[in-house]
Amino acid sequence: NAQRPAGDRDKPAGQREPQIRERFRDAIRSPVGQKVIGGLARGFTRVARTLGRERASAGASAIMCFLAPLFPENRIGAANIAAVFPEKGPAERQRILTGAWDNLARTAVEFSFLDEILDGFDYHQPERSTITVSGAEPLVALRDDGKPAIIFSAHLANWELTAAIAGKYGLALSILFRAPTNIAFAQDLLKTRD
Repeated sequence: NAQRPAGDRDKPAGQREPQIRERFRDAIRSPVGQKVIGGLARGFTRVARTLGRERASAGASAIMCFLAPLFPENRIGAANIAAVFPEKGPAERQRILTGAWDNLARTAVEFSFLDEILDGFDYHQPERSTITVSGAEPLVALRDDGKPAIIFSAHLANWELTAAIAGKYGLALSILFRAPTNIAFAQDLLKTRD
């Protein structure tokens, strides 16, 4: 009888997990993995558009909040929230963490509807929009003074909207950003920005 070499299955779970994650990362970064992830993103967009913004947003939120405990980032988020809010009880900290996953899922769905969201925005009648803009006066001042400027924005809620709304106010922009690592997804995202 030939003895088989020790493999991952013979290692303790704590030693196998990093190797599994590395193999998964390598797989999704491969050309085939890039195509699979890009196809999934496009499929997600088609399903979201079919369901409509409200239903797709609610569905993505429910799925994300259900799956989140499986992600290592969930444990990191829970630890960070406990460190920042030691005075809050476990139920309140869990509510905050669930809210973060909910927001991430709904933001992802909004990418499928950026055209619809932006088409409904008129800065002359912002109260008729689904977008709330506060502090737009500096945008108008930048537009009207004709001088160059640098604008920094935070990644709060849907970060794609900041530049798009500035464009609605008539600002000519050049946007610097880090493109997603998935080439197909990055190309689709750039198309939605145009």
